[in-house]
Amino acid sequence: MKFSNFVMDPSKETQGVWVEAGAGLRLKIARATNRAYRDELVKLTKPHAAAIRTNSLNIELAEKLTREAAAKHIIHGWENLEDDNGNLIPFSHEKAAELFEKSPDFLKLVLEYSNDAELFRESGVGNS
Repeated sequence: MKFSNFVMDPSKETQGVWVEAGAGLRLKIARATNRAYRDELVKLTKPHAAAIRTNSLNIELAEKLTREAAAKHIIHGWENLEDDNGNLIPFSHEKAAELFEKSPDFLKLVLEYSNDAELFRESGVGNS
């Protein structure tokens, strides 16, 4: 295996790549290890450091903090996402946070893509 298979494209990692999520839905996803996302998680969890140290952080709060950080720094766009009436849902980070709260499965899908290293390699399949 060539070492270049391990080299990531920093702009793809932070700015995101478009992925086909099925049924015409396209998502622009940044890598879960990008610096802005990690920094946001640190900022959001800092007030809860004692609970984290004692492994007593409420799971609902942990999920809320993850949703907030992912909405700001993981998902950067979508295309062809519709409401139940067939109306397109315009992208915003605020709307992403709202949808992540309504559907943990939507957040899970986004996070799965954000952890797929192949999308962010210099020679990978992701399109920035």
